[in-house]
Amino acid sequence: HLNLSNVLMKFGDLEGAKKVITKSLSLEPERSEAHFILGHILEQSGELKKAKEHYRTALSLNAEYLPANVNLGRVLRELGEFDEAISLYINANSTGVDSPEIQLNLGNILQHVGRLEEADKAFRNAITLEPKFPEAHYNLGNTLQDMGCLNEAWVSFQKALDINPKFFIAFSNMYLSIPALCHDILTKQTEISFIEELIDALPTPPEPDILRLRLRSLTGGDTEEAWNNVAGNMPTIQSETILNDNSITPPSIIRSEHSSQRKMVALLHFGRSGSGYLHSLLDDHPNISTLPGVYMSGFFGREVWDRISRKGFQEIPERFSSLYKVLFDARNPEKIPPADISDTYNNKSVGEKEGFVKMGPNQDTPLTLDRGQFLENLGEVINGLEGEDLGDAINGSIVF
Repeated sequence: HLNLSNVLMKFGDLEGAKKVITKSLSLEPERSEAHFILGHILEQSGELKKAKEHYRTALSLNAEYLPANVNLGRVLRELGEFDEAISLYINANSTGVDSPEIQLNLGNILQHVGRLEEADKAFRNAITLEPKFPEAHYNLGNTLQDMGCLNEAWVSFQKALDINPKFFIAFSNMYLSIPALCHDILTKQTEISFIEELIDALPTPPEPDILRLRLRSLTGGDTEEAWNNVAGNMPTIQSETILNDNSITPPSIIRSEHSSQRKMVALLHFGRSGSGYLHSLLDDHPNISTLPGVYMSGFFGREVWDRISRKGFQEIPERFSSLYKVLFDARNPEKIPPADISDTYNNKSVGEKEGFVKMGPNQDTPLTLDRGQFLENLGEVINGLEGEDLGDAINGSIVF
């Protein structure tokens, strides 16, 4: 029963898993693993208060059950019971039930409630237990940033990226902190060479080049050289990519017949552009529903588009709809990609969290869209375009 419930959970059948594990508990009520699994199912279903009780029961049966400690603290944090979550993790540490994950979660809660020095200590404890723990280095950087220790924060971000070069969220935080760093540079509190050395040590261009361009643009440095490095290190898509049996030209179509590849030069972000206000105007309309931007979190991220397009653009409709299942059924419990550090405690479906499972006059109807029709319509659009038309469409003309 334990194994079957785990398999059902992996396939997304939470109701089936719940029935099986409930049967297991009827056969053996004192089994800590069964209470833990039921707690996990309830947590995934958004029933956090019930999940909390089963995690507690699991711990009462086995005080050294590490996963139950980790998950109970996470649920307490999600419920806003911060003091109890902190006490739980500190007690786990004092009784020898410690782990990098417990210290990371403890640090996250302490940072959330503004106890920054204690958070700093917890993250450093996590790193002591597991030196190659990128999340701990990253969150330590966030805490140091909140404490105003920008140089040290950048060192922590650099260490996170050194361990995991695809930890792209660290680049975002570094980019956002550059103006404050530049103030320190211009007021002679920090040497620009120190920051540039850190940038030089960063992996996965062009992100480091973008940081350097931003740094130099704010401090009066050589922006032309920095810009050339950004443009020179932008990803390319080879025109030889075969999409299907008909060899349709790929989306980054080459304007010149004699060129073998085309480089992306830049993406310019204009912010929200009033979309939140537009949502507020439409949301009260009886026949219109607007999706919050959080539904598409990370849509333009490097890893997300690699996952969406890696098998060619003919596969985009299927791969997109598989990654964003919540768009077609708000009850779907899977996280939208990417699951960043900021999502650590988001164990509800984004559809449930945003209220799209309780719609209609009686607030009992989930938002669903016809996935089959989406696949058919977008597939027809892609199949009906050739050459530069396909490139133009994918590069900005198609609106899903």
